[in-house]
Amino acid sequence: MANRERQIRIYDLHSWTGVALGIMMFFVCFTGSIALFNHEFEGWEDEARRGEITANPVPIHGTLTNFIEQKSGELGIEPRFVNVGIPNEDHGHYDVFVSGPDANEEFQFAQARFSAITGEQLPLREDGANRLLFDLHRDLAWPDALGGRQVGRILVGLVGIAFLLLVLTGVVAHTKITKELFTLRYLKSVRLKWQDSHKVMGLWTSPFAAMIALTGAFLGVIALLLPLLAFVTMKGDQEALIAELGLEQPARAEIAAPMISVDEVGPRVHPETGKPVYAIRYANWGDQSAQATLTYKAEQRLLYSDTIIVDAVTGEVQPEADFFLTNGPFAYILATFSPLHYGTYGGIALKLIYFVLGMSIAVMSALGNMMWIERRRHGGEGGKSDRFYAVLSGINTGVCAGLPLAAVGVLAFDKVYWGAEAARYSSMVVFLFSAWLAVAAFGFFRGNDYKANRELLAITGFGLVALAPLNWIVTGDVMWSAFGTGASGSAWFDLAFILLGASAVVVAAKLPAERPVDKRRRQSKKAAAPAQDAELQPAE
Repeated sequence: MANRERQIRIYDLHSWTGVALGIMMFFVCFTGSIALFNHEFEGWEDEARRGEITANPVPIHGTLTNFIEQKSGELGIEPRFVNVGIPNEDHGHYDVFVSGPDANEEFQFAQARFSAITGEQLPLREDGANRLLFDLHRDLAWPDALGGRQVGRILVGLVGIAFLLLVLTGVVAHTKITKELFTLRYLKSVRLKWQDSHKVMGLWTSPFAAMIALTGAFLGVIALLLPLLAFVTMKGDQEALIAELGLEQPARAEIAAPMISVDEVGPRVHPETGKPVYAIRYANWGDQSAQATLTYKAEQRLLYSDTIIVDAVTGEVQPEADFFLTNGPFAYILATFSPLHYGTYGGIALKLIYFVLGMSIAVMSALGNMMWIERRRHGGEGGKSDRFYAVLSGINTGVCAGLPLAAVGVLAFDKVYWGAEAARYSSMVVFLFSAWLAVAAFGFFRGNDYKANRELLAITGFGLVALAPLNWIVTGDVMWSAFGTGASGSAWFDLAFILLGASAVVVAAKLPAERPVDKRRRQSKKAAAPAQDAELQPAE
């Protein structure tokens, strides 16, 4: 009896946690599935990144130095930090970013892009829909007026903690896991279809979900965990921890010195992995104390990136200073959280697996809310009015079915955006939330959640398919002629949009437009009908 009561309490905790956070979990998992391809998506979004890739990029250091001097004079800054993105298999250009304090000790920055073939400066496109969808997952694109991005990251981290609780209680609540892993009664009632789909997706994805929840929670609340990390590793000294993490910049010597050329350190491959340099980060540019951090992709290692630090004046390699790699197994485990969360350690194939699993969790979250509402509205478990549950159902339908359609809409809007570049990102924010609100209102006021889900999913599918020809019209890079060129990455996304959109349309066509009546209820009503009619017959 005690075990039964404990099981019921665990189930209730799982149920109420899911209902309270179901929509938020859908939001985080859906945007996270898209955020996986943030870097790969840049080529589809920005046609300037589709230039031909060359194995012999032109020297750039002289152009870089002139650009830094020019911007330092225009902005009145002392250049401190310079980042240079090196041409690679993803794009054929240099990305340059320089920042430093002005006379008021406020940091200013400038950026530019240069062709790897001609060295000429290329048009610079501001961040758009791709960056917005990534920010929504990472920090909810939280406005500065309400505390800034760190507040958003903490909120997402707290959702991760609740998500982890949801996964653990879900596994414990399902006592017949072996049986439920393989139970899909698609020929039964709608309630059983939802229930089985929710259980199968939840149980099969539970190890992945637990990992994503744990790593996401850590990445979100890492600022709050700094005192704990300092206690474990540095006996409570947070300043010492910051220094060990490499977040404390070396003091400037205030002695001018020429920087080692980008063209000299750029070709250096990683001594262990053989990977080429992906980016170079200079700290204390132009000073004798300057350091250059060479960054390499770590696609086959459980690290977000490999780094080598060199003296930016002499080019001499500095001793290994990576806190996470030199401070024991606990520190290394922390270093694995970021690549585990974003799937950067196994190439594009692993990201595709992450995408499928992430979308499954998003769908499972929406299904969980639908099941909870269905049981209480039509199953006799609810203590509220039918109107109350109808409102909840409308909100769940409008928000969850509306977000994918709004995301497709903002990608299309970004492709045809005609306004000022400086206002591109803010315009995407306004468009996305306006479109999401409008679609959510349609789903809410439709009055038929089954029909609303079906219609919104179908429109989303047609919208996804339409993104490909829209890209061809705007850029001229038609999919079947783009493969094998600098636009091949864009072509793969066009193909993915067509396949995903077609799949969404097919699924939508199979969804019911009305709530089917439970077969057992129909039979019980038919059995009761003759008896009722007999009572109404006049006596002979």
